[in-house]
Amino acid sequence: TVTLDPGTYAFNKVTLGTGAKLAMTGPVVIYMTDQFYAQNGAVVNTSKIPANLMIISSMSGVDAITTEEPGSGEFYGGIYALNGEVEFNDGGWNIYGAIVANEIDIEDDARFHYDVALTKPSLPAGKFRPAAGTWRELFP
Repeated sequence: TVTLDPGTYAFNKVTLGTGAKLAMTGPVVIYMTDQFYAQNGAVVNTSKIPANLMIISSMSGVDAITTEEPGSGEFYGGIYALNGEVEFNDGGWNIYGAIVANEIDIEDDARFHYDVALTKPSLPAGKFRPAAGTWRELFP
């Protein structure tokens, strides 16, 4: 288990191994320049409060945020990857939060649960909000 205190972090690459847990004691924003990868059994944000985690990725192309295939785990948070792909592979991932990305791939056994609390302006970064016109809604 790795615990992050409330604040803003910048990482090149993050890999959570099998059964790893990423914990936070309050609101956290993570800026990524490369891949965020979680293996089977990982829990991303053990507080289970999606508003406590925002991952902002500047990576372009496939697998900006991705998971092991097959594998299962839990993800609680918001993802903003305007130029990247967010992929939760087969195996039973449960995703609670919101995603804005160039491409979103939530495969067969993965389940996505949208958290309306993330639509409020008080996201972890305080002032962070996607610019109007830079995203589109996929589900009516």
